[in-house]
Amino acid sequence: MNKDLDERLVPSDQYRDALNIQVASSEGSDMGTVQNVLGNRVPYASELSNLGSNAICIGSYVDTKTDKIYWFIGSDTKSLILEFNQKTSLVSPIVVDTTGVLNFNSTYLITGINIIDNLLFWTDNQTEPKKINIDDWRGYNNSNSNYTHTQVSGSNFIEDHITMIKKAPIKPPSLTMAPSKRTGIVETTLLQKSFTSTTSPFEPVDTGDYGNVTFSTAPNFQVGDKLRATLLDESNDEEAILSVTQVISSTVFKLNLDVVAEDIDEGNQNWKIVLMEEKAMFEFKFPKFAYRYKYKDGEYSAIGPYTPVAFLPSDFDYAPKKGYNLGMVNTLRSLKIGGFTESIPSGVIEVDILYKENSNQNIYTIQSIKTSDPEYTAGTNGEVEITSETVYKVLPSLQALRPWDNVPIKAKAQAMSANRIMYGNYVENFNMKDTENNDISVKFNVSIIQNPSTPALAKEPKPSLKSLRTYQVGVVYRDKYGRETPVFTDPSGSFILDKSASINYNVLRVKIISNIPSWAESYKYFIKESSDEYYNLAMDRHYPAEDGNVWIAFPSSERNKVTDETFLVLKKKHNSDVFVEDEARYKIIAIENEAPEFLKQDKVSKGVLSASTSGSSGNIFYLNDGYPQKDYIHVHVLKTKWTKVFGGADSGNLTQTPVHTLSDLVMRVIGNGNQSKYYNVANIQYFDTGSDNTRYFRVEIEDKFDESDISFTGDYNQSDSSLSLEIAQKTTKTEPEFTGRFFAKIQRDGVLESAILSQENVDDWKVNASTNIYALSGKTASKNYWQNTTKGSYPGSDAHARSAEWFICRNNYYRYADAGGNYQTGNNKYRGRLASASLAKSTQGFGARAGNSFMEVAYHWFGGEDRDAWRNGEPLWYNFEYEHKPQYKKIVDSLQQVNMKFRFSDDPDGTVYTIEKYRRSHIVTYDRGTGRRGKFSSERVIKWTLKLDKAIVWAPEDNGKTSKSAATTIEFLDVYASGDEKGFTSDNPAIFETEPKEMVDLNLYYEASQAYNKSLHGNDQTLDYSNCFSFANGVESDRIRDDFNASKMGKGVKASTVLDTPYQEERKSNQVIFSGIYNSVSGINNTNQFIQADQITKSLNPVYGPIQLMRHRHGGLDVLCQDKCFKLPTNKDILFTGDGSKQVTVSSKVLGTAVPYTGEFGISEQPESYTTYGYRAYFADKARGVILRLSNDGLEPISRYGMERYFKDNLSLATTIIGSYDENKKEYNITFNNDTLSFKENNNGWVSRKSFLQEDGVTLNNKYYTFKNGDLWIHDNETRNTFYGTNYRYNSSSTSNFEPSKVKFIFNDAPGSIKQFKTLNYEGSKARIFQDNSGNADTDNNFYNKNNVSGWWTNSIESDKQSGQILSYEEKEGKWFNYIQGTQSTLSNLDTSEFSVQGIGLAGTSVTASSDYSYKVTITVNENND
Repeated sequence: MNKDLDERLVPSDQYRDALNIQVASSEGSDMGTVQNVLGNRVPYASELSNLGSNAICIGSYVDTKTDKIYWFIGSDTKSLILEFNQKTSLVSPIVVDTTGVLNFNSTYLITGINIIDNLLFWTDNQTEPKKINIDDWRGYNNSNSNYTHTQVSGSNFIEDHITMIKKAPIKPPSLTMAPSKRTGIVETTLLQKSFTSTTSPFEPVDTGDYGNVTFSTAPNFQVGDKLRATLLDESNDEEAILSVTQVISSTVFKLNLDVVAEDIDEGNQNWKIVLMEEKAMFEFKFPKFAYRYKYKDGEYSAIGPYTPVAFLPSDFDYAPKKGYNLGMVNTLRSLKIGGFTESIPSGVIEVDILYKENSNQNIYTIQSIKTSDPEYTAGTNGEVEITSETVYKVLPSLQALRPWDNVPIKAKAQAMSANRIMYGNYVENFNMKDTENNDISVKFNVSIIQNPSTPALAKEPKPSLKSLRTYQVGVVYRDKYGRETPVFTDPSGSFILDKSASINYNVLRVKIISNIPSWAESYKYFIKESSDEYYNLAMDRHYPAEDGNVWIAFPSSERNKVTDETFLVLKKKHNSDVFVEDEARYKIIAIENEAPEFLKQDKVSKGVLSASTSGSSGNIFYLNDGYPQKDYIHVHVLKTKWTKVFGGADSGNLTQTPVHTLSDLVMRVIGNGNQSKYYNVANIQYFDTGSDNTRYFRVEIEDKFDESDISFTGDYNQSDSSLSLEIAQKTTKTEPEFTGRFFAKIQRDGVLESAILSQENVDDWKVNASTNIYALSGKTASKNYWQNTTKGSYPGSDAHARSAEWFICRNNYYRYADAGGNYQTGNNKYRGRLASASLAKSTQGFGARAGNSFMEVAYHWFGGEDRDAWRNGEPLWYNFEYEHKPQYKKIVDSLQQVNMKFRFSDDPDGTVYTIEKYRRSHIVTYDRGTGRRGKFSSERVIKWTLKLDKAIVWAPEDNGKTSKSAATTIEFLDVYASGDEKGFTSDNPAIFETEPKEMVDLNLYYEASQAYNKSLHGNDQTLDYSNCFSFANGVESDRIRDDFNASKMGKGVKASTVLDTPYQEERKSNQVIFSGIYNSVSGINNTNQFIQADQITKSLNPVYGPIQLMRHRHGGLDVLCQDKCFKLPTNKDILFTGDGSKQVTVSSKVLGTAVPYTGEFGISEQPESYTTYGYRAYFADKARGVILRLSNDGLEPISRYGMERYFKDNLSLATTIIGSYDENKKEYNITFNNDTLSFKENNNGWVSRKSFLQEDGVTLNNKYYTFKNGDLWIHDNETRNTFYGTNYRYNSSSTSNFEPSKVKFIFNDAPGSIKQFKTLNYEGSKARIFQDNSGNADTDNNFYNKNNVSGWWTNSIESDKQSGQILSYEEKEGKWFNYIQGTQSTLSNLDTSEFSVQGIGLAGTSVTASSDYSYKVTITVNENND
């Protein structure tokens, strides 16, 4: 067809118009054949009757793999997706919606449809992008012949069943944790039992049967259990291993001794017995758990909220000697995870239990639980027991950055490319409006409370919010599918936790007091705390610094935790569980990795010069010029005074070793109750003035006297004798306590004095020996008491109940005998032998009384009956620790060891005393008569009198320790040492915390709660969020063992932030977003995963208008915008060379550089016009009035082939432009403005208009289908010109549907001349024969016309001059010919212009010349007897 050229210029192989024809021509020829088109029919039994009124097809898709067609139907009452099986010619409903879930309608044509395997994806720019499993949904509708609403699991399907986005869990799983897999008691005590022989040399007993033992509590031990025995007081780490061989009763068990340490403590001891279990899980980790869903089609949801850390710390145990905080080690052995099937979405077939530790970005699958597994229904909403750290698999790293899937809320365009679903021109985000359309302005009520379910107990760790931090609470709103907003916050959500909170288990309580967005279905809380990491440090010793400040020694293992820029906050007092309430914030002034020279330098005094030591009166300093005062650098001392103390010179002669000849000297001034600091001596000079009264020594110092340091000296006064001068020599000392430490100098203040400096540097002790002891006073040499009175028994003791056993002695006795020692007064042994009974009875024991620096300890009742015991030199007494009570040999050795240290266990200050001297005494308690002294055990006592290094502070007698039942324990101590290091000073040291730096550049908020349903909005919520463990003594920790660089709890797993720009619904009209990959071979379906942390978007220049359609074609994505067309390479990129040429290269990017197609054309807003065949695509650009073909040679307007003006005039009037391709006829059919036109590739032109008005069209296996009123029609009906059940052929009885096949040719040779047409011929099938009804049929010898025969004939030939017809044709050489017969002239049609007239004037009507050469000749050809 050519509607562009003037009729006079139309070539001979073109025609002006055609309707319902199909043309075939030879390539390069102007000859062709014309056929009228085939009609169409429904390819199944009958038209569908259950589609609803006003049904219309709004989209379709052909699946060539399965030979099926899918189409989308909207009607007044239903939305449907139907399937046509070409092989069986059956139609099956796939989705039927009668409740408005889909809301299909002609306003939203569906042009984004893809099928991958059996998964159908589509988007309609109206609702959520959708996806279904065709096989499943065909099954749901297996018996749905009436097209009622599709049922899923017995209920009407809802949108959740078909969305592209998949719901994720909204709650963390529940954790049930225990430090033991065994229920009940698994730790008990075994009192006064020995694992050594009872006599010297106290060798460990042999392994084997240990017999029956009785535990103090009823443990849950079982036969075969292994038990570990260690000292109850933890003074020694040596151990014994036992196994249970028989359970006698709840407390009595028969044991076997399996292993005993060679150095295990001698004699009866108290033991801690612990069930030996396998190593704790996640011992040095902070594991968190979450879960995700796996859906039936292989999609995995995003990961749900994480649990708090599955971490069971133990009581505070942070001693410098251990180098780390043992309390921060995970003791978790029993772990059950549950609650993962609560409110589970439809379509979930499996739940993955996930595990993550903060120090590692990996997320691990511990177990995958199918719905058929017993764990799925165990416990409450599922339960699985974790028995090891073994992981099943590692999740891809991007899953850690996938808090939710950014699937578009709706999208205009969709395509499948690079094995991914891609959307273009989509909507994301939400408008923050409430139900009244008011803007949302978030407000909070925030409070911090002590955890109401767990009272704070010092040293017992529980999860908490870290003190000394500023927090900001925010909220994230979520739609029904889990899409999340950024964080919204307000100053009302800010709060500060001060230092006092560190003794609590802090929890956060939040309430939102503003409205919820109208679209939100749930919400989460997020918390920001932007400080950097912090550390705890356990101090060892403290030392005065040369400048008046303090050096604190720390274990070297703590060195990397601090720099000289660090501030330290004192959290806990030294040797105490008391929290330091004051600010106690100290800047580190200096750090030394070894002991500072000042500390290593011992100052050995070389004398103190004073008025008395110099043997003179008045001021020791010579003259005002030699007086110590501000800014001076010297002092003067007269030689006569100097030499009395420091030696010196007389006329240059040395009289003694002079101080001034020594090096490394320091000096200080003392007086008036003050003393200056030491000043380094630079030089000492002797000035001989010739007279003893004026000769003097000049002491010069390296630095001048400080005013604040020397102010106490006042002004010079010659008669003032209050000042002294000390000169000392510096010597370097190497102390074991300096090894393995570093030193930090901090400012000295009152808080430090109280919390630390008031505590002496007490060495860290291990208990070498111990025994129960109590104060016994006021007893006389009475048989009734010592022999007959019951005194009770110590636990586990085998002594007689009337025995006093070990006691602190303040009593009177009958006889004393000295048994040696080194405690003496003058030349006499202390106490000595008190031979007379009267003297002994009048001598009371010292006991252990507060304020005394001496005490007496004794033991009563030992040995067998022996009437000669006393008279033979007390052998029974001397054999006490060897024969009678060998279990106490270590006690006796300790009492008799000079410099042995001890303490009382109940002394709250833990004061340690040193035995400087001792004296042993053997005693007879009461008189049995001459010759029988000491005969019985009850008469015998051994007493030790001890001289101590200090006065007793805590006296047992004063503190109720006056009976066995209330006894204390005396502990004899050894310094704990490792190698050559001197022991650390405390098992409960002061703890400093480093002050973190603020990370001002980060505005990260961390997930702090589950997703709460919108119905709870406005209620108080107590958040299960913590970022440390509080020991309720001021110490808070978030790090394994408080080690440097060790794993820490972290602030959370999932992060979000506040947007700087306004958050609102946004149409990304020029952007492409794509999913994760789909790979059916490997079973991967990530098409629901839209991970924002990945580079999943590609933006095009917005100047070209919104994206309207996307199709994968020839290795890339064709993106058709409103005003431009692009090629986006997939998994490739385009490199441009210097000359502008393009090179294709492999790329890791999913979408490469956008390359525009040549030509300023787009698809306007008519993506429905697009169709493809082979390597070509066809579509309309309404705005520019062109029809385009996209092929290997680029973009070409095919409307220019004779139809340019037609399309420019008519496309602009179209509302929809439907395009489809008939692969059989090689025709692109485009329908608009109630007309259909066909472009034929073989002819490279527009060949005909068509009477069928398609709603959509597809080709499958060379068969062409179109859609009308929701039905599918195949164009193979031999009843031609019949479309959608309507006959468009000529009908003599009714012309209302008269749409015959017709062609409008142009006869434009010599257009100014009048032609005479004589004959007409055609090539084709046979001609029609009219029956001869003249009566001559049997006589004219034309026997062929005896009967009517169907065929072609010409019933009229009309021109502007004449009319005619050809009733029949005759065949000659394969063609059909005949003469044109004019219409028979009658009076009614007589044409006077045909006559010749002579004379004047005209015959009939006058004729006016015309310049219109567009004369029409109409030839009507029929193919039947009509």
